[in-house]
Amino acid sequence: MEFVIVSRSHQRVSLRRKKRSRSFGMVSRNVLIALSLLACSGLTAWLFFREPAGGDKPSLVEVTPPKGDDSASKTDWVIVGGVSRPISDVPLLVEQKRESLSGVDNSGSRIVNPYGGSPKLVATENKQIEAAHEAIATGTQSQRISPTVLPENFDAESFRRSPEEYISKVEPGRVWQSAQPGEEVPVLIAVGPTFQKMNQGESVTLRVRTAPSSPVTFTSFDMGAFENRLPSITALADGEGIAEAIFTATTGTHHLVNVLTASPLASGTQRFQLDVAVPLASGALK
Repeated sequence: MEFVIVSRSHQRVSLRRKKRSRSFGMVSRNVLIALSLLACSGLTAWLFFREPAGGDKPSLVEVTPPKGDDSASKTDWVIVGGVSRPISDVPLLVEQKRESLSGVDNSGSRIVNPYGGSPKLVATENKQIEAAHEAIATGTQSQRISPTVLPENFDAESFRRSPEEYISKVEPGRVWQSAQPGEEVPVLIAVGPTFQKMNQGESVTLRVRTAPSSPVTFTSFDMGAFENRLPSITALADGEGIAEAIFTATTGTHHLVNVLTASPLASGTQRFQLDVAVPLASGALK
């Protein structure tokens, strides 16, 4: 008969090895679970943020006949949400299927923009449009066409000498150049409603109060045009400090339009919001 003597130190070593093995197994499982969750999150994000197949845009409606119907004209059917429907089912396209055609895609199907496009501006219409055309053509004087480019600092003395010269320039970024608050500095406030509903093609008058005979700049950040046919204009306040500008919701303008106003001789800014709807034969497109 044989006897095997196992020392206590050998038993302790065996126990430590078993514990290490179990710990390694738990770490491996945790790593696998973490990698699986990361892969699932990445797949979910890709499915959520990927562009629709073919680069389809929900704001455009493709005009094309249903497959297999050779007798139907391309202007008699539309695809709405992936389903072919007679164009008579879509009142907006009945109204604008000719006027709102904005192009032809690669397959030859026409694309209809229900909101219309931005009006074309001819440089000879007025001096302000001519200056904007020049800035685009030369790539200089970007302050004439972009609210993200600050113009030169306001010079009060130069303005007093020739207010018309200052008013005649269009610089959308002037809405960021209000005066510092002070005891003798008026605060720019709205005169009348700051939120209005209107239809595309209609006009509204926006008014603010500032110091008498002060300049006020109105800039739209969502299309539309003022009297100069541009989305920004500088007006001169009257003797009571009232400055106004007429805003028109031109073609292409829809939903919420934000207009910001500021005066270099008054503190603060004033924002107007205009909710523009596109008229239909039986209501408005919301």
